[in-house]
Amino acid sequence: MRKLTVFLLCAVLCFSLVTAPAAAASVDKTTSAAAALNMMGALQGDGSGDLNLGGALTRAQFCKIAVVVLGLGKNVGQYAGYTIFPDVPASGWASGYVNLAVRSAGIMSGYTNGKFGPDDVITYGQAVTVLMKMLGYTTADVGYTWPDSFILKAADVGLTDGVSLSKNDTVTRGSAAILFVNLLNAEMNGGAKKFMETISGATVVSDVFLASKNAKTDSGETGAVNVAGSKSGTYLPEGTVPSGLVGAYGALVLNAAGKALVFVPAGTGKTVVSTVSSATASSITCADGTKISVSSSASFYLNGTAKTYGDSWVDIGGGMLVSAYYSDGGTVQSVLVADTDSTAGSVTVVTTDGYALPSAAAVYINGAKSTAADIEKYDVVSDSGSGIYNVTRRRVTGRYDDATPNTSSPGTVKVLGTEFEVLDSASASLSGFKIGDTITLLLTSDNKVAGAVSGSALSNTNYGVVTALTTSSATVALSNGVTVSGAVQSVGTDVVKGSLVTVGSYDAGTIYLSAVGSASSASALSVAAGTLGSLSLSKAVTVYECVGASAVSKIELADILVDTVSGSKIKFYATDPAGDVSILLLNDVTGDVYTYGFIKNGTVTQSSGGLSATNPTTSIINGDGTTTAVTGTTGLTNDTPAGIAATGSGTLAGYAALTAVSGVSRTSFHEDADGTLYVTTASGYIPVADNVQAYIESSETWAALSKARSVSDNLTIYYDKTPAAGGKVRVVIAH
Repeated sequence: MRKLTVFLLCAVLCFSLVTAPAAAASVDKTTSAAAALNMMGALQGDGSGDLNLGGALTRAQFCKIAVVVLGLGKNVGQYAGYTIFPDVPASGWASGYVNLAVRSAGIMSGYTNGKFGPDDVITYGQAVTVLMKMLGYTTADVGYTWPDSFILKAADVGLTDGVSLSKNDTVTRGSAAILFVNLLNAEMNGGAKKFMETISGATVVSDVFLASKNAKTDSGETGAVNVAGSKSGTYLPEGTVPSGLVGAYGALVLNAAGKALVFVPAGTGKTVVSTVSSATASSITCADGTKISVSSSASFYLNGTAKTYGDSWVDIGGGMLVSAYYSDGGTVQSVLVADTDSTAGSVTVVTTDGYALPSAAAVYINGAKSTAADIEKYDVVSDSGSGIYNVTRRRVTGRYDDATPNTSSPGTVKVLGTEFEVLDSASASLSGFKIGDTITLLLTSDNKVAGAVSGSALSNTNYGVVTALTTSSATVALSNGVTVSGAVQSVGTDVVKGSLVTVGSYDAGTIYLSAVGSASSASALSVAAGTLGSLSLSKAVTVYECVGASAVSKIELADILVDTVSGSKIKFYATDPAGDVSILLLNDVTGDVYTYGFIKNGTVTQSSGGLSATNPTTSIINGDGTTTAVTGTTGLTNDTPAGIAATGSGTLAGYAALTAVSGVSRTSFHEDADGTLYVTTASGYIPVADNVQAYIESSETWAALSKARSVSDNLTIYYDKTPAAGGKVRVVIAH
């Protein structure tokens, strides 16, 4: 939630898009359809790559596209070398395509004068007839008035969606592209399969976004297609993948060898891509002010992995690609968010103090709206060519463990037990290092190495939260978004899962973890001014929060709904080489670390040294189920609305008692222009937490807040703190 006035606040998080335009724009159907045919090898451009979509198609050219789309392009050679039509000589380029289409596929025919007319422009009526035959329709199926009967039936099956032509009109290359993509999406006569499923040896991966065309396969091969959706995966392409398909929603067709043959954009609905300015738990705001509303029911994919938007939107940062697919009904059905593809534009490592950019440039540093003046030495600047510069201050320091194929020209390097891909432009900066050196990697937003410097040249400490820990290995989510894993060299006795730690390495393939100490500041945090006492907050500051000894959670500055946080609430902070605060750990400020719902008390019997004891336990019941019981008690009775926070070792770290306001009407809830939901009460406005828990008494079920409000006009809300103290509504009961 970000601040509005007095008690109204709404969260804001900046994030942006790879090669997408600054303004929100629907993916052009003609362009994406042409890109699909180009990927398939069916539609090719001139020497400069221009597909000439406004140009007319000849009958021979249309015939070639049809044969390739049928998946029969490999058979053309068998049909070349002889003549069926006097105007299609055996020596001509089109003979194999024409002969196959006429003799084998039976989808085209010549004129009554015995000629084919290869150089005649193809008319709409002729084109539609060919495509309908490819779907398995005959004159007996559609009627005997040619070509009108074919055109009418084609409209019924969706073949001509997006094309408005008369039967004798010339078909342009762009219109043909739309028709062929409609064909790929259309059902065959009889409805058993879609046309794309009938391509010889084809496997179809439906309802996916094309997230990247520069992904890496599990075996290390680059230039692969990555899709995210109903099934996520990475596949090497059969041909070239046009950039115009990145971000599109549709289906990926694999050939018999398992390679990506073509990505088919969805035949209905629309896909919107854009550089994004900000996000809340319910919407995404684009740079031009366009708002994309995202419901909790929408499918959401982050870097190729299915996520819940409500739980994951806080992980969306600047420089990320966003694509939203709208159904025909106008609602957002699926959303893709992916890191910037660092191969899509130029990448520069800043080697001096100061960096010049055009005056109109939009600058984001680690997702935060910034200016060129905020760019520092060793930052990585990515320019997608759209006037938006995504700057990353993402660094990893550790022992140089390994390089492939060699240290002179590495394609990948291993640091902190983790392998990183090296951009071609970064090889030179790594060539001077040897295995065993301490180096600092300078990373792009998609964690590729843009450059490297010695550990002594750039002071950098790796901070992160432990997400997995055993006696032999550990995984840490670093503050900069990188996740590292490795064999444990040493671990501080006070380190548990959920601890904020520093990470380093001395020996090959190993990491050591140390819990951060207590570095309380006597100075207050000014959220509005972006300062901690006399220190400025870095544009790339990472903010964490805990409750006493609880597991640490990552939050955003915008989650803090008060202007000032006292120094007593600052549990730890660290500064970057510029002297700005880059890491900040707060103690129980926002209330967001607690899990809210109904208290459930219990007991557990524990044994040690031959002695046993029965201890109290506490868990929370809410719409997500029942949390794992933790040792300790709140003193509250069962079914009391409250919140608890747990330590990484499974004990109660603290609890939040809630204050009730009864007799609240459904009409007391309001939403502002930014999508912030709040409740009007006698004591003022109280923002509603993004993850508010709602319970319906009559059915004894948990539900979405909107559902709870719809079934009752007698509600009780429970909030954690006063609005002035940054409180939020955490639980709502519908009576």
